[in-house]
Amino acid sequence: EIYDLKSCVEDARTRWAHFEQLTALAKTQRDAFATVTKKTVALAHALRLKNKDLESQKGTFELDMREKDVLVSKVRAETELLQRARDARRAQSDDLAHVVIRAQADVDIGETEIQKLKDALKSGKVEQERLYGQAKSLVKSRQAVALELLDRNAE
Repeated sequence: EIYDLKSCVEDARTRWAHFEQLTALAKTQRDAFATVTKKTVALAHALRLKNKDLESQKGTFELDMREKDVLVSKVRAETELLQRARDARRAQSDDLAHVVIRAQADVDIGETEIQKLKDALKSGKVEQERLYGQAKSLVKSRQAVALELLDRNAE
């Protein structure tokens, strides 16, 4: 009976040590998962903020582009009218030619500004895609950590 009792005590000690190991592993897994979750939430929040900022910039850029398009259309229409008048009164057109040249410069500036706005919009899209890739890799990392922890737990 003493041998059986010693065997039971030893078995209980072994089980208790195993239980403590499993408890420590579960705590480690919980902490790692919490850290990954916090990072994911922070990244998602930053991504939402950046997305809102990019959307507001996009709206501003689109509004500016529409305004510039209207201005460019007006300037082009003015330029065409001025060019016709110059052709009709070529002898008297020195002053008119100056206005046409200035209007053409305004058109060029407008087109340059439109191109700058388009480039800014493209860079915003590239930034958004980069952030999306980071979020995607973080999710994959989180899944890998979770699988690793599940494998450890299974062991």
